[in-house]
Amino acid sequence: MDSLHKIAIVTGSASGIGIGTGRILAENDASVILCDRNESLANNAAATLQRENLPVTSMYADIANQSSITAMVQQVLTKFGAIDIVVTTLEYQELQDRKRHSLRDKKIGTSLSK
Repeated sequence: MDSLHKIAIVTGSASGIGIGTGRILAENDASVILCDRNESLANNAAATLQRENLPVTSMYADIANQSSITAMVQQVLTKFGAIDIVVTTLEYQELQDRKRHSLRDKKIGTSLSK
């Protein structure tokens, strides 16, 4: 894997495949930003890899929210100057479930306000 001196964003990276992907990229000399909507878990994941002296940091990002994605990208560009690799590990089904719950909550809110 040629990730030498690359900047990599891994979303959905607080655990499982995401943190594993982050580890592999960092072990191959990429600077890795672990992004997740659970900022606390992302911070813990980054701390775990940092204890192994891997070049990893964490950042909040909810990839179901466009403004959150834009803010995260701007933060990465400001801090690192580039984005070379993006890996999205959020399961499609999880994203669909979140959208469905959001629509249901809006419908309930509308019904209650009438």
